[in-house]
Amino acid sequence: MSSLDIIKSIGYILVLILVFSPLTFLVANTFVDGTQNTCYERYPYIQKVNATEEEQVAQNDKVLACQEEYNVQIQKEKTTVFVIVSILSIITLVVLLLAKNIAPIISYGLFFGVSINIIRLVWGFNEANSLVAAGLGIVLFVIALIFINKSISKKESTETKISKKK
Repeated sequence: MSSLDIIKSIGYILVLILVFSPLTFLVANTFVDGTQNTCYERYPYIQKVNATEEEQVAQNDKVLACQEEYNVQIQKEKTTVFVIVSILSIITLVVLLLAKNIAPIISYGLFFGVSINIIRLVWGFNEANSLVAAGLGIVLFVIALIFINKSISKKESTETKISKKK
């Protein structure tokens, strides 16, 4: 394999990684509302000079309750994104495991894209705190291990066949 072929292969893999990973998050984010925090707009700070302490406390309580509702909604959205990206990544890995005639460059590019998704999910959505999300993360990790093992086994069997021919 020439150095030009190696550079092309790396380029193809990078393109697949750079398209696959953001695309899965884009798809996942279409299923969430993108809730905005409007608590301070709905309950502005009371700046009246003659506002009683009770009015200020009541207003603060409203803001805190609104903030809690917002935090719960954001948590649901993060969990939804985690689950959707995990499912898309699992489907991709299963297809890669079952498909017989996919070019190795495509397999590696998609596998690395899924790997980046796993890293982004673990670092970015670790507060998702969902049993479903944790289960999907474990399934994704196990399927990734199976894919790696299959790739290594296939390479070793090919090398064994080549060495027997010599």
